Amino acid sequence: MKFLLVPFLLALLAGCASNSTNEFDQQRSFVKTIRPGLYFIREADSAILWREEGATQRNWQKRAESLCAGSAYKSLLLVDGESSSTGIAISFVGGIGYAYGDITSVPITDGIILCDSANMSEEEAISVLKDEYYIIP
Repeated sequence: MKFLLVPFLLALLAGCASNSTNEFDQQRSFVKTIRPGLYFIREADSAILWREEGATQRNWQKRAESLCAGSAYKSLLLVDGESSSTGIAISFVGGIGYAYGDITSVPITDGIILCDSANMSEEEAISVLKDEYYIIP
């Protein structure tokens, strides 16, 4: 029994050490304010069993409209894609531990908007995005 506990603890510690702390590495929706009126938006689909085609794009647009509070906006960058992550799960059968990999794929829409109320030109916004490495020059 002692020999089963050691691999279990090592697998548990490895799982804790591999958790990402960067919000861009995570599979969740968030908004990051780059400058007032200039936002990075990530919309991730949280549905596991029944995913609706185009849901992330629609939710992304709703969030962009709410951030600009009724004023118009320009999409400076809009990318649809998927994010995959792997994890380790452990199950016990008959007192023997088994570890197996688990892969999760999540549809994601990333984009940057410039609200008309930002008092910033599109050229100034692109310069800021280059300085902040949202766009690689």
